[in-house]
Amino acid sequence: MIHEILSSKLFQNAKLTNKNVDYLKDYIKPYEIKGKKQFIYNELLENKVIFILDGSLSLNLTLSTGSSTPLKIYTKNDVIIKNKISSINCSNISLCADNVKYLSIMEDAIKNLLSNNSPLLYNYLNIKEEIVQDLLIKIELALEKNNFIKVCKYIFFETSNLNKNTIPLRYTMEALADVLGMSNSTLYRKLNYLKRHGVIGLKDKTIKVLDMDKLQGLMIAI
Repeated sequence: MIHEILSSKLFQNAKLTNKNVDYLKDYIKPYEIKGKKQFIYNELLENKVIFILDGSLSLNLTLSTGSSTPLKIYTKNDVIIKNKISSINCSNISLCADNVKYLSIMEDAIKNLLSNNSPLLYNYLNIKEEIVQDLLIKIELALEKNNFIKVCKYIFFETSNLNKNTIPLRYTMEALADVLGMSNSTLYRKLNYLKRHGVIGLKDKTIKVLDMDKLQGLMIAI
């Protein structure tokens, strides 16, 4: 189990002593949730860092209308750390597990290692901030009425987050369409348009931005 923890993005470039590794081993617990089950935000993440091994966890926001919209879908190799989201009632945020296997480690145990490990601190803060970033991006995408611009913005946001022009299609097309709030056929049409006009390439479950200037121009030209 410790191998999955140490190979995650939380510990990327963070060198640990054998003493640190032995210390962490005492706090790791494996979990498995069969089928689909929903949890409130605090229930699953309170004082825990979660490392996904298989399956998925969907972070959902319940709107004032009562409908639920997915913010992000976490899958294999993702790491989740709770963050307090100001001005948002955490009871409106839920995590939906779908046949997920994951490792959990106490967040306090991670915090005890942060002061003497700058790479670990950097990774830890970035992962905590991801939930807030996902929420803000989702709000902007939800406010966008034009589906074509919405797809362009999604690709731009994803490449900006990764600081590279190629992004993995971590969702199925059906799940991505759900995240973006459009039908599968609409998403396919928009992506194929961008592909035909040389803006993106689609290959091996990845999207590669071939012309970033054109992509940014399309975000505001329509």
